Amino acid sequence: MSLSERPPSAGHTPFQRWAERLNDFLVKTKSKLAFLTTDDSAGDDGVFLYDRTGYPVVSKGGEWRQVLLADGFGSVYRQTSQAATAILTEQQIVFEGTDFTGHLAWDPLDPTKISFTEGGVYKIDGHLQLTSSNANLQTFAYWASINGQDIGHSERQSIAQNGGFATIAISDIITVTTSDYLQINFSVTSTNLTLDGSAAVGDIPASFAAEVYLTRIQQ
Repeated sequence: MSLSERPPSAGHTPFQRWAERLNDFLVKTKSKLAFLTTDDSAGDDGVFLYDRTGYPVVSKGGEWRQVLLADGFGSVYRQTSQAATAILTEQQIVFEGTDFTGHLAWDPLDPTKISFTEGGVYKIDGHLQLTSSNANLQTFAYWASINGQDIGHSERQSIAQNGGFATIAISDIITVTTSDYLQINFSVTSTNLTLDGSAAVGDIPASFAAEVYLTRIQQ
Protein backbone atom coordinates (compact mmCIF):
# COMPACT_ATOMS: atom_id res chain seq x y z
CA MET A 1 0.00 0.00 0.00
CA SER A 2 1.43 3.39 -0.98
CA LEU A 3 1.69 6.25 1.52
CA SER A 4 -1.14 8.10 -0.20
CA GLU A 5 -3.42 5.10 0.49
CA ARG A 6 -2.68 4.89 4.23
CA PRO A 7 -5.10 6.56 6.65
CA PRO A 8 -3.50 9.31 8.75
CA SER A 9 -1.94 8.13 11.98
CA ALA A 10 -3.24 9.62 15.21
CA GLY A 11 0.23 9.71 16.79
CA HIS A 12 0.49 12.77 19.02
CA THR A 13 -1.89 14.81 16.83
CA PRO A 14 -4.74 16.50 18.70
CA PHE A 15 -7.94 14.49 18.31
CA GLN A 16 -9.87 17.19 16.40
CA ARG A 17 -7.02 17.73 13.91
CA TRP A 18 -6.61 13.97 13.40
CA ALA A 19 -10.38 13.59 12.84
CA GLU A 20 -10.31 16.33 10.19
CA ARG A 21 -7.39 14.67 8.41
CA LEU A 22 -9.12 11.27 8.58
CA ASN A 23 -12.30 12.78 7.12
CA ASP A 24 -10.32 14.34 4.25
CA PHE A 25 -8.64 10.98 3.62
CA LEU A 26 -11.96 9.12 3.43
CA VAL A 27 -13.48 11.69 1.07
CA LYS A 28 -10.50 11.43 -1.27
CA THR A 29 -10.14 7.64 -1.28
CA LYS A 30 -13.51 6.03 -0.64
CA SER A 31 -14.43 5.86 -4.36
CA LYS A 32 -10.99 4.87 -5.64
CA LEU A 33 -9.48 1.45 -6.28
CA ALA A 34 -6.17 0.67 -4.62
CA PHE A 35 -3.36 0.01 -7.07
CA LEU A 36 -2.00 -3.50 -7.58
CA THR A 37 1.54 -3.85 -6.20
CA THR A 38 4.09 -6.64 -6.20
CA ASP A 39 3.17 -7.36 -2.57
CA ASP A 40 -0.49 -8.11 -3.39
CA SER A 41 -1.46 -11.78 -3.58
CA ALA A 42 -4.12 -13.39 -5.79
CA GLY A 43 -4.43 -16.29 -3.35
CA ASP A 44 -7.94 -15.26 -2.30
CA ASP A 45 -10.59 -14.89 -5.01
CA GLY A 46 -12.51 -11.66 -5.35
CA VAL A 47 -9.86 -9.02 -4.54
CA PHE A 48 -10.47 -6.05 -6.83
CA LEU A 49 -7.55 -3.70 -7.60
CA TYR A 50 -6.31 -1.41 -10.35
CA ASP A 51 -3.29 -2.42 -12.44
CA ARG A 52 -1.06 0.47 -13.47
CA THR A 53 -1.04 -0.87 -17.06
CA GLY A 54 -4.51 0.65 -17.37
CA TYR A 55 -7.11 -1.95 -16.30
CA PRO A 56 -8.87 -3.07 -13.13
CA VAL A 57 -8.05 -6.63 -12.16
CA VAL A 58 -9.70 -9.23 -9.94
CA SER A 59 -8.08 -12.23 -8.27
CA LYS A 60 -9.42 -15.56 -9.52
CA GLY A 61 -7.92 -19.03 -9.38
CA GLY A 62 -4.59 -17.81 -8.04
CA GLU A 63 -3.98 -15.16 -10.70
CA TRP A 64 -4.92 -11.57 -11.49
CA ARG A 65 -7.50 -11.48 -14.29
CA GLN A 66 -8.11 -8.32 -16.29
CA VAL A 67 -11.58 -6.78 -16.15
CA LEU A 68 -12.52 -5.72 -19.66
CA LEU A 69 -13.35 -2.09 -20.32
CA ALA A 70 -14.74 -0.44 -23.46
CA ASP A 71 -11.39 -0.72 -25.26
CA GLY A 72 -11.09 -3.31 -27.99
CA PHE A 73 -14.17 -2.63 -30.09
CA GLY A 74 -14.39 -1.36 -33.63
CA SER A 75 -15.58 -1.91 -37.16
CA VAL A 76 -14.35 -1.75 -40.75
CA TYR A 77 -16.46 -1.51 -43.85
CA ARG A 78 -16.44 -1.41 -47.61
CA GLN A 79 -19.20 0.70 -49.07
CA THR A 80 -18.59 0.16 -52.80
CA SER A 81 -18.63 -3.08 -54.77
CA GLN A 82 -15.53 -5.26 -55.12
CA ALA A 83 -15.27 -7.69 -58.02
CA ALA A 84 -13.26 -10.89 -57.94
CA THR A 85 -10.26 -10.87 -60.27
CA ALA A 86 -10.13 -14.65 -60.80
CA ILE A 87 -12.07 -17.80 -59.91
CA LEU A 88 -11.12 -20.15 -57.06
CA THR A 89 -8.37 -17.75 -56.00
CA GLU A 90 -7.97 -16.30 -52.51
CA GLN A 91 -8.53 -12.55 -52.41
CA GLN A 92 -8.86 -10.07 -49.54
CA ILE A 93 -11.59 -7.52 -48.96
CA VAL A 94 -10.12 -4.03 -49.36
CA PHE A 95 -11.78 -1.94 -46.66
CA GLU A 96 -12.61 1.72 -47.23
CA GLY A 97 -13.47 3.03 -43.78
CA THR A 98 -13.19 2.32 -40.08
CA ASP A 99 -14.51 3.22 -36.64
CA PHE A 100 -12.22 2.00 -33.83
CA THR A 101 -12.33 2.79 -30.12
CA GLY A 102 -9.11 1.22 -28.89
CA HIS A 103 -6.42 -1.44 -29.39
CA LEU A 104 -7.37 -1.98 -33.05
CA ALA A 105 -5.91 -0.25 -36.08
CA TRP A 106 -6.66 -0.22 -39.80
CA ASP A 107 -3.36 -0.47 -41.68
CA PRO A 108 -3.07 2.62 -43.94
CA LEU A 109 -0.40 0.91 -46.06
CA ASP A 110 -2.51 -2.21 -46.59
CA PRO A 111 -6.26 -1.56 -46.20
CA THR A 112 -6.98 -5.31 -46.15
CA LYS A 113 -5.39 -5.59 -42.67
CA ILE A 114 -6.81 -4.95 -39.21
CA SER A 115 -4.00 -4.85 -36.62
CA PHE A 116 -4.27 -5.55 -32.89
CA THR A 117 -2.29 -3.43 -30.42
CA GLU A 118 -3.44 -5.61 -27.52
CA GLY A 119 -3.91 -9.37 -27.59
CA GLY A 120 -6.86 -11.40 -26.36
CA VAL A 121 -9.90 -13.29 -27.56
CA TYR A 122 -12.01 -11.33 -30.04
CA LYS A 123 -15.46 -11.97 -31.50
CA ILE A 124 -15.97 -11.19 -35.19
CA ASP A 125 -19.45 -10.29 -36.42
CA GLY A 126 -20.70 -8.76 -39.63
CA HIS A 127 -22.10 -9.46 -43.06
CA LEU A 128 -21.20 -9.44 -46.74
CA GLN A 129 -23.67 -8.64 -49.53
CA LEU A 130 -23.40 -10.53 -52.82
CA THR A 131 -24.97 -10.15 -56.24
CA SER A 132 -24.84 -12.15 -59.46
CA SER A 133 -24.80 -10.92 -63.05
CA ASN A 134 -26.14 -14.15 -64.57
CA ALA A 135 -28.48 -17.04 -63.72
CA ASN A 136 -25.86 -19.80 -63.48
CA LEU A 137 -25.26 -21.45 -60.12
CA GLN A 138 -22.16 -19.89 -58.56
CA THR A 139 -20.69 -19.98 -55.07
CA PHE A 140 -19.00 -17.41 -52.84
CA ALA A 141 -16.79 -18.52 -49.92
CA TYR A 142 -15.57 -16.40 -46.98
CA TRP A 143 -12.92 -17.12 -44.34
CA ALA A 144 -10.64 -15.17 -42.02
CA SER A 145 -6.89 -15.37 -41.55
CA ILE A 146 -4.46 -14.23 -38.87
CA ASN A 147 -1.02 -13.11 -40.08
CA GLY A 148 -1.78 -14.73 -43.43
CA GLN A 149 -2.69 -18.12 -41.87
CA ASP A 150 -6.26 -19.34 -42.49
CA ILE A 151 -8.33 -19.97 -39.35
CA GLY A 152 -9.33 -23.35 -40.77
CA HIS A 153 -12.96 -23.10 -41.89
CA SER A 154 -15.08 -21.17 -44.36
CA GLU A 155 -18.70 -20.10 -44.90
CA ARG A 156 -20.32 -20.44 -48.34
CA GLN A 157 -23.28 -19.01 -50.21
CA SER A 158 -24.61 -19.93 -53.67
CA ILE A 159 -26.70 -17.78 -56.05
CA ALA A 160 -28.46 -18.81 -59.28
CA GLN A 161 -30.38 -15.65 -60.16
CA ASN A 162 -29.42 -12.88 -62.54
CA GLY A 163 -29.41 -9.64 -60.53
CA GLY A 164 -30.22 -11.51 -57.35
CA PHE A 165 -28.83 -10.65 -53.91
CA ALA A 166 -27.65 -12.78 -51.02
CA THR A 167 -26.14 -12.01 -47.63
CA ILE A 168 -23.52 -14.10 -45.90
CA ALA A 169 -23.20 -13.70 -42.14
CA ILE A 170 -19.81 -13.43 -40.44
CA SER A 171 -19.38 -14.90 -36.95
CA ASP A 172 -16.09 -16.18 -35.55
CA ILE A 173 -13.97 -16.26 -32.40
CA ILE A 174 -10.23 -15.60 -32.80
CA THR A 175 -7.28 -15.46 -30.41
CA VAL A 176 -4.55 -12.95 -31.22
CA THR A 177 -1.42 -11.47 -29.67
CA THR A 178 -0.09 -7.94 -29.87
CA SER A 179 0.84 -6.88 -33.45
CA ASP A 180 -1.15 -9.71 -35.10
CA TYR A 181 -3.34 -8.72 -38.04
CA LEU A 182 -6.65 -10.00 -39.38
CA GLN A 183 -7.75 -10.25 -43.02
CA ILE A 184 -11.14 -11.21 -44.45
CA ASN A 185 -10.67 -13.46 -47.48
CA PHE A 186 -13.03 -14.63 -50.20
CA SER A 187 -13.12 -16.78 -53.31
CA VAL A 188 -15.70 -17.29 -56.07
CA THR A 189 -16.51 -19.98 -58.62
CA SER A 190 -17.40 -17.29 -61.19
CA THR A 191 -16.34 -13.67 -61.67
CA ASN A 192 -20.01 -12.88 -62.31
CA LEU A 193 -20.42 -13.05 -58.53
CA THR A 194 -19.53 -9.75 -56.83
CA LEU A 195 -19.35 -8.18 -53.38
CA ASP A 196 -22.10 -5.60 -53.84
CA GLY A 197 -22.44 -2.09 -52.49
CA SER A 198 -25.77 -0.72 -53.70
CA ALA A 199 -26.90 2.90 -53.81
CA ALA A 200 -30.08 4.03 -52.09
CA VAL A 201 -33.32 3.30 -53.95
CA GLY A 202 -36.39 5.31 -53.02
CA ASP A 203 -36.74 5.12 -49.25
CA ILE A 204 -34.32 2.13 -49.02
CA PRO A 205 -30.92 3.24 -47.63
CA ALA A 206 -27.69 2.33 -49.39
CA SER A 207 -26.13 -1.02 -48.53
CA PHE A 208 -22.46 -1.79 -47.90
CA ALA A 209 -20.57 -4.57 -49.64
CA ALA A 210 -18.98 -5.58 -46.33
CA GLU A 211 -19.23 -4.63 -42.65
CA VAL A 212 -17.10 -6.32 -40.01
CA TYR A 213 -17.30 -5.73 -36.23
CA LEU A 214 -14.70 -6.78 -33.68
CA THR A 215 -15.18 -7.01 -29.89
CA ARG A 216 -12.60 -8.18 -27.35
CA ILE A 217 -14.30 -10.62 -24.99
CA GLN A 218 -11.37 -11.96 -22.97
CA GLN A 219 -7.85 -10.91 -22.07
